[in-house]
Amino acid sequence: MFTSKSTDHIAFLSRQLSHLSEGKDLHSALAELRDSCPKQYATEIKYLEDLLSGDKEGGPTLGPNPYRTLSRLLPEVADAKGQLFRGFVDYVRQSKVVFETYWAGVVGMIWYLGALSSIMIVVLLIFGLSTIPAFQQLFYEHGAELPALTTAVFRFGGFGFPTFALVISILVGAIIWFVAMFHRRIQRLEPLPKWPPWIPLVGRVSKYYNLGLMLNFSRLLMESGVSPDQAIKIASREANVPDTVTNGSTSFAAGDVGDFSIISELAIAARLGNLRDEVAYQCEEHIGKLSLVLMDARDRFSLILKIIIYAFVATLVVAMYLPIFKLGSVI
Repeated sequence: MFTSKSTDHIAFLSRQLSHLSEGKDLHSALAELRDSCPKQYATEIKYLEDLLSGDKEGGPTLGPNPYRTLSRLLPEVADAKGQLFRGFVDYVRQSKVVFETYWAGVVGMIWYLGALSSIMIVVLLIFGLSTIPAFQQLFYEHGAELPALTTAVFRFGGFGFPTFALVISILVGAIIWFVAMFHRRIQRLEPLPKWPPWIPLVGRVSKYYNLGLMLNFSRLLMESGVSPDQAIKIASREANVPDTVTNGSTSFAAGDVGDFSIISELAIAARLGNLRDEVAYQCEEHIGKLSLVLMDARDRFSLILKIIIYAFVATLVVAMYLPIFKLGSVI
């Protein structure tokens, strides 16, 4: 989840600060942490000091990390900032395991896609710029034209540039952009956009991920002394989930997440006065559900990509061999 030296330093310092803050206030813990660390950690310690003091803009930008999300939650608690900080650090460590396991498979898929696409483009360039012109000249001398599929694949705008190279580059670029956007947001523990429901896989992942953020932010705020209703309201805002509390009461609105049974279960628990314990329970259960959703989306997305790439490969092979098959009838 942490991919740069600075964010790795922040992860280490936050664990030490979580330990030091037990039984003392954050300012004293930060002072002890600063005195115990060498100078190479000074920038990251200053970053944490700024965030924990409420200065969201003063700290340096040290790569994608989740602690700016924490800085938006801290003003909601009064005298329990240390409690919220320790809980947030534990949640980061827990989510890191879930998403790194998932991310390893995604990275492998991207490398496979990139390697296969690169090979295809090289073959297209070599065949399109050297072999196809020779075939075209031969066909022209005998009053014939190249097969239509071969022309469509290997001729583009009359310049001899392979058509598929452009199509493949756009496809791979779009996939890498989307995956990078998704990864950057989960590194920051920020919600995903509300994708339209008709988009396969993506919409389901977004809903489950955002719901998981809402549940965990609610739990952390409740453990820090925020009332259940207010905790869910704040967490819904930070997780890009429709506000599930209406009119300051414990009646839940289904909103855009009504297809999740968990919403109705929380509503029942709220009416029975057991919302706090139910949120804690659902947080634990949601880890497994989110992991399954992520792995299912990754596997299906990988299958779809393979089908598309293999279709490109099959078309390329047919386009390459058609001139050879028709050469006998032309000559």
